[in-house]
Amino acid sequence: MSRFFYVFTIFLTFSLLLTNCQKREDQSVEKAVFDFILLCPGGSTEACNSGCTNQFGDNVTTENFTAIDRCLNSCQNNCDLRNVFLLIEARN
Repeated sequence: MSRFFYVFTIFLTFSLLLTNCQKREDQSVEKAVFDFILLCPGGSTEACNSGCTNQFGDNVTTENFTAIDRCLNSCQNNCDLRNVFLLIEARN
């Protein structure tokens, strides 16, 4: 009886573990598209960089260097459509 109980318990445990596993959905393409739409003002890298220049001016000083650098890096990362296209290609 005890041997049957142990085998049954192990079988039940493994069957519950296997049935509770869920497949992970890849949402990287959706995230990249939403990042582009929400975080890329103007819809292109040039327009976003121009917005940074208009916002902080042409004169780079030690006080505003960090803010300008952060703005330009944000444009570079969020407005690059090559990443979105690569993610779409990788999915297919």
